[in-house]
Amino acid sequence: EMAIALTPFEAMCGFRRIEEITILLKKHPEFAACIDKEAQLEIFVAQNERTQRVALKHLFSSFMSCPPDRSRKQLSLLLKRLQYEQSANHPHPHEEPPWERKCARAILRLAQQFPNDAGAMAPFFLNYLLIAPGESFYMAANEPHAYVAGEILECMACSDNVVRAGLTPKFKDVPNLVSMLTYSMGGPSID
Repeated sequence: EMAIALTPFEAMCGFRRIEEITILLKKHPEFAACIDKEAQLEIFVAQNERTQRVALKHLFSSFMSCPPDRSRKQLSLLLKRLQYEQSANHPHPHEEPPWERKCARAILRLAQQFPNDAGAMAPFFLNYLLIAPGESFYMAANEPHAYVAGEILECMACSDNVVRAGLTPKFKDVPNLVSMLTYSMGGPSID
C-alpha cells in the first residue's frame, strides 16, 4: 500500500522501535497499567530481532486484551496528566524530546476524536507521521497503520481484508490482527 499526501497529512504506521516503547512504558504508568507484567519484562530483556518481535507481539496482545474498564480508567488518568504537561502551568513544558511531545499531542487529539477508546494510546506503539503534500510512504502487508487527518491518494493491491482494532465504531477483530501482524519495527521512509 502506498499513500501520497494531497494535503498536510497525519498517520500512524508501523511499530516504534523497542527502545522507544521501553522509554514510553517507564514514563507513562497509565500505559504500563494496561499491559501485564510478564509482557513488560519481556520487552525490557529482548536482545535480538527474533526475541524483540516475540516480545512486541506479547506486549501488543496484552494491551489489546486489557479489560475495557481498566483501559478507559487509565486513558482518563493519562489524558489528565498529558493535558497538564502540555499546558502553560507545567514548569517544564519542553523538557522531553520532540518525538515524545508529538506522541503526547497525538494521544490528546485521538482521544478527542474517539472518546473512551483505548486506541488513543496507539502512538505509544506506532510511529506517528506528519507528511507534507506531495510526499509519500509505503506500507508493507500486515503492518499496522491508521490515517488520522488530511487527504491522500491511496494506491494498494487488490485486497478483501481490512482488520481493525481501535479508533473506529466498526467491527474490531483484535485476535485476527494480533495473529497476522509481522511485528517489524521502525517507521516507513518518506519520499
